Amino acid sequence: MSLASGFASSACEWLGQTGFNCQAKIVSLTAWHLLIVAVVFLVVTIIAKFLRDVNRLDRMFQLDQVRSSGGSIHYDETLVINAHRMARLLEENGLDGQGLRATATVLNQKFGSKYFMVEFRESGSFLFRKELKLRAGWYNYPDNEIRTDAKTLEKLKSESMSREDDDTDRSEGAIGTFDLFLRPVRPLDLRHWLYHPKREIRLAIWVAIFAAFLEYSADIVQLAKTLSTTPSV
Repeated sequence: MSLASGFASSACEWLGQTGFNCQAKIVSLTAWHLLIVAVVFLVVTIIAKFLRDVNRLDRMFQLDQVRSSGGSIHYDETLVINAHRMARLLEENGLDGQGLRATATVLNQKFGSKYFMVEFRESGSFLFRKELKLRAGWYNYPDNEIRTDAKTLEKLKSESMSREDDDTDRSEGAIGTFDLFLRPVRPLDLRHWLYHPKREIRLAIWVAIFAAFLEYSADIVQLAKTLSTTPSV
Protein backbone atom coordinates (compact mmCIF):
# COMPACT_ATOMS: atom_id res chain seq x y z
CA MET A 1 0.00 0.00 0.00
CA SER A 2 1.35 3.40 -0.98
CA LEU A 3 1.71 6.26 1.43
CA ALA A 4 -1.11 8.19 -0.25
CA SER A 5 -3.59 5.29 -0.16
CA GLY A 6 -2.63 4.53 3.43
CA PHE A 7 -3.32 8.13 4.41
CA ALA A 8 -6.67 8.04 2.57
CA SER A 9 -7.72 4.82 4.34
CA SER A 10 -6.76 6.22 7.73
CA ALA A 11 -8.62 9.47 7.04
CA CYS A 12 -11.81 7.67 5.96
CA GLU A 13 -11.60 5.36 8.99
CA TRP A 14 -11.30 8.36 11.29
CA LEU A 15 -14.14 10.20 9.55
CA GLY A 16 -16.29 7.08 9.71
CA GLN A 17 -16.37 7.41 13.49
CA THR A 18 -18.19 10.70 13.03
CA GLY A 19 -20.77 9.20 10.66
CA PHE A 20 -19.09 10.28 7.43
CA ASN A 21 -19.10 7.56 4.75
CA CYS A 22 -16.34 7.95 2.17
CA GLN A 23 -18.03 5.41 -0.11
CA ALA A 24 -21.35 7.24 -0.28
CA LYS A 25 -22.25 8.30 -3.83
CA ILE A 26 -22.54 12.08 -3.97
CA VAL A 27 -22.78 12.74 -7.70
CA SER A 28 -23.95 10.44 -10.43
CA LEU A 29 -22.89 11.56 -13.89
CA THR A 30 -24.25 10.27 -17.17
CA ALA A 31 -23.53 11.09 -20.79
CA TRP A 32 -26.51 13.49 -20.62
CA HIS A 33 -24.84 15.48 -17.82
CA LEU A 34 -21.61 15.67 -19.77
CA LEU A 35 -23.55 16.88 -22.83
CA ILE A 36 -25.25 19.62 -20.76
CA VAL A 37 -21.88 20.71 -19.32
CA ALA A 38 -20.37 20.83 -22.81
CA VAL A 39 -23.26 22.90 -24.20
CA VAL A 40 -23.17 25.36 -21.26
CA PHE A 41 -19.38 25.68 -21.58
CA LEU A 42 -19.71 26.35 -25.33
CA VAL A 43 -22.44 28.98 -24.85
CA VAL A 44 -20.53 30.75 -22.06
CA THR A 45 -17.35 30.75 -24.16
CA ILE A 46 -19.15 32.23 -27.18
CA ILE A 47 -20.80 34.94 -25.06
CA ALA A 48 -17.52 35.77 -23.29
CA LYS A 49 -15.67 36.04 -26.63
CA PHE A 50 -18.43 38.21 -28.09
CA LEU A 51 -18.39 40.60 -25.11
CA ARG A 52 -14.59 40.74 -25.16
CA ASP A 53 -14.54 41.62 -28.86
CA VAL A 54 -17.30 44.19 -28.43
CA ASN A 55 -15.49 45.82 -25.51
CA ARG A 56 -12.08 46.01 -27.19
CA LEU A 57 -10.93 49.59 -27.39
CA ASP A 58 -7.79 49.28 -29.49
CA ARG A 59 -9.94 49.30 -32.65
CA MET A 60 -11.71 52.50 -31.65
CA PHE A 61 -10.75 56.17 -31.47
CA GLN A 62 -7.07 56.55 -30.61
CA LEU A 63 -5.31 59.50 -29.05
CA ASP A 64 -1.53 59.14 -29.40
CA GLN A 65 1.40 60.65 -27.53
CA VAL A 66 -0.35 62.99 -25.12
CA ARG A 67 0.83 64.41 -21.81
CA SER A 68 -0.99 65.22 -18.60
CA SER A 69 0.92 68.46 -18.11
CA GLY A 70 -1.49 70.51 -16.03
CA GLY A 71 -3.19 69.75 -12.75
CA SER A 72 -6.65 68.33 -12.25
CA ILE A 73 -9.87 69.96 -13.42
CA HIS A 74 -12.94 70.69 -11.30
CA TYR A 75 -15.29 68.53 -13.42
CA ASP A 76 -15.96 65.06 -11.96
CA GLU A 77 -15.08 61.94 -13.97
CA THR A 78 -14.04 63.98 -17.02
CA LEU A 79 -11.28 63.93 -19.63
CA VAL A 80 -10.49 67.25 -21.34
CA ILE A 81 -8.60 67.45 -24.63
CA ASN A 82 -7.89 70.16 -27.19
CA ALA A 83 -11.11 71.06 -29.06
CA HIS A 84 -9.59 70.76 -32.54
CA ARG A 85 -8.04 67.40 -31.73
CA MET A 86 -11.32 66.17 -30.27
CA ALA A 87 -13.12 67.16 -33.48
CA ARG A 88 -10.59 65.20 -35.55
CA LEU A 89 -10.69 62.27 -33.16
CA LEU A 90 -14.48 61.91 -33.27
CA GLU A 91 -14.56 62.75 -37.00
CA GLU A 92 -16.90 65.70 -36.50
CA ASN A 93 -17.29 67.45 -39.84
CA GLY A 94 -18.20 71.07 -40.42
CA LEU A 95 -15.89 72.51 -37.79
CA ASP A 96 -12.90 73.23 -40.02
CA GLY A 97 -11.69 76.80 -39.81
CA GLN A 98 -13.50 77.58 -36.57
CA GLY A 99 -11.59 78.77 -33.54
CA LEU A 100 -10.95 76.70 -30.44
CA ARG A 101 -13.71 78.35 -28.44
CA ALA A 102 -16.37 77.96 -31.14
CA THR A 103 -15.35 74.35 -31.77
CA ALA A 104 -15.41 73.57 -28.05
CA THR A 105 -18.90 75.08 -27.70
CA VAL A 106 -20.31 72.84 -30.44
CA LEU A 107 -18.59 69.70 -29.17
CA ASN A 108 -19.52 70.21 -25.52
CA GLN A 109 -23.16 70.78 -26.43
CA LYS A 110 -23.18 67.50 -28.37
CA PHE A 111 -21.01 65.29 -26.16
CA GLY A 112 -20.99 67.03 -22.77
CA SER A 113 -23.41 64.61 -21.09
CA LYS A 114 -22.21 61.40 -22.81
CA TYR A 115 -19.89 58.85 -21.24
CA PHE A 116 -16.94 57.20 -22.97
CA MET A 117 -14.93 54.11 -22.12
CA VAL A 118 -11.32 55.31 -21.94
CA GLU A 119 -8.26 53.05 -21.81
CA PHE A 120 -4.91 54.51 -20.74
CA ARG A 121 -1.66 52.97 -22.00
CA GLU A 122 1.98 53.90 -21.67
CA SER A 123 4.69 52.59 -24.02
CA GLY A 124 2.23 49.96 -25.23
CA SER A 125 1.47 48.69 -21.72
CA PHE A 126 -2.07 48.75 -20.35
CA LEU A 127 -2.51 51.02 -17.33
CA PHE A 128 -6.22 51.10 -16.59
CA ARG A 129 -9.66 51.59 -18.11
CA LYS A 130 -12.26 54.03 -16.84
CA GLU A 131 -15.61 55.53 -17.73
CA LEU A 132 -15.27 59.29 -18.29
CA LYS A 133 -17.10 62.19 -19.85
CA LEU A 134 -15.27 63.82 -22.75
CA ARG A 135 -14.96 67.60 -22.80
CA ALA A 136 -13.38 69.92 -25.36
CA GLY A 137 -10.90 72.44 -23.97
CA TRP A 138 -10.24 75.75 -25.68
CA TYR A 139 -8.36 78.08 -23.33
CA ASN A 140 -4.65 77.29 -23.13
CA TYR A 141 -5.09 73.63 -24.18
CA PRO A 142 -2.18 72.46 -26.38
CA ASP A 143 -2.90 69.85 -29.02
CA ASN A 144 -0.86 67.17 -27.22
CA GLU A 145 -2.20 67.74 -23.71
CA ILE A 146 -4.96 66.10 -21.70
CA ARG A 147 -6.34 66.94 -18.29
CA THR A 148 -8.55 64.89 -16.00
CA ASP A 149 -10.45 65.10 -12.75
CA ALA A 150 -8.50 64.66 -9.50
CA LYS A 151 -9.35 60.95 -8.96
CA THR A 152 -8.39 59.96 -12.50
CA LEU A 153 -5.19 61.99 -12.31
CA GLU A 154 -4.26 60.30 -9.04
CA LYS A 155 -4.84 56.86 -10.59
CA LEU A 156 -2.82 57.81 -13.67
CA LYS A 157 0.11 58.81 -11.47
CA SER A 158 -0.05 55.63 -9.42
CA GLU A 159 -0.34 53.31 -12.46
CA SER A 160 2.22 55.03 -14.71
CA MET A 161 5.84 53.91 -14.98
CA SER A 162 7.21 56.97 -13.21
CA ARG A 163 7.17 56.88 -9.41
CA GLU A 164 8.39 60.44 -8.99
CA ASP A 165 4.87 61.87 -9.26
CA ASP A 166 3.01 59.39 -7.04
CA ASP A 167 2.96 61.66 -4.00
CA THR A 168 2.42 64.95 -5.82
CA ASP A 169 -0.82 66.87 -5.33
CA ARG A 170 -3.57 67.58 -7.84
CA SER A 171 -1.93 70.79 -9.04
CA GLU A 172 0.74 68.78 -10.94
CA GLY A 173 0.20 66.50 -13.91
CA ALA A 174 1.45 62.96 -14.43
CA ILE A 175 4.97 62.34 -15.72
CA GLY A 176 5.11 60.49 -19.02
CA THR A 177 3.57 60.23 -22.47
CA PHE A 178 0.36 58.27 -22.86
CA ASP A 179 -1.83 56.73 -25.55
CA LEU A 180 -5.59 56.70 -25.08
CA PHE A 181 -8.23 54.49 -26.69
CA LEU A 182 -11.86 55.48 -26.30
CA ARG A 183 -15.37 54.92 -27.55
CA PRO A 184 -18.88 55.95 -26.48
CA VAL A 185 -20.60 53.79 -23.87
CA ARG A 186 -22.89 51.19 -25.47
CA PRO A 187 -26.06 49.42 -24.29
CA LEU A 188 -24.00 46.21 -23.86
CA ASP A 189 -21.68 47.87 -21.34
CA LEU A 190 -23.38 46.23 -18.35
CA ARG A 191 -21.06 47.80 -15.81
CA HIS A 192 -22.14 51.27 -16.92
CA TRP A 193 -25.76 50.48 -16.09
CA LEU A 194 -25.12 48.55 -12.89
CA TYR A 195 -22.96 51.39 -11.53
CA HIS A 196 -24.61 54.27 -13.36
CA PRO A 197 -23.47 57.71 -12.17
CA LYS A 198 -27.09 58.76 -11.62
CA ARG A 199 -28.33 57.20 -8.40
CA GLU A 200 -31.96 57.01 -9.54
CA ILE A 201 -31.12 55.01 -12.67
CA ARG A 202 -28.74 52.74 -10.76
CA LEU A 203 -31.34 51.94 -8.07
CA ALA A 204 -34.07 51.36 -10.66
CA ILE A 205 -31.92 48.82 -12.50
CA TRP A 206 -30.97 46.92 -9.32
CA VAL A 207 -34.60 46.85 -8.17
CA ALA A 208 -35.68 45.54 -11.59
CA ILE A 209 -33.05 42.79 -11.45
CA PHE A 210 -34.10 41.78 -7.94
CA ALA A 211 -37.78 41.75 -8.90
CA ALA A 212 -37.07 39.64 -11.99
CA PHE A 213 -35.07 37.18 -9.89
CA LEU A 214 -37.97 36.80 -7.43
CA GLU A 215 -40.43 36.42 -10.29
CA TYR A 216 -38.53 33.77 -12.22
CA SER A 217 -36.39 32.07 -9.56
CA ALA A 218 -38.79 29.11 -9.26
CA ASP A 219 -38.76 28.61 -13.03
CA ILE A 220 -34.96 28.78 -13.11
CA VAL A 221 -34.66 26.19 -10.33
CA GLN A 222 -37.17 23.92 -12.09
CA LEU A 223 -35.28 24.25 -15.38
CA ALA A 224 -32.00 23.35 -13.63
CA LYS A 225 -33.64 20.26 -12.08
CA THR A 226 -35.10 19.21 -15.43
CA LEU A 227 -31.78 19.55 -17.24
CA SER A 228 -29.94 17.66 -14.49
CA THR A 229 -32.31 14.69 -14.78
CA THR A 230 -31.30 12.17 -17.40
CA PRO A 231 -34.23 11.78 -19.85
CA SER A 232 -35.65 8.29 -20.22
CA VAL A 233 -35.94 6.75 -23.68
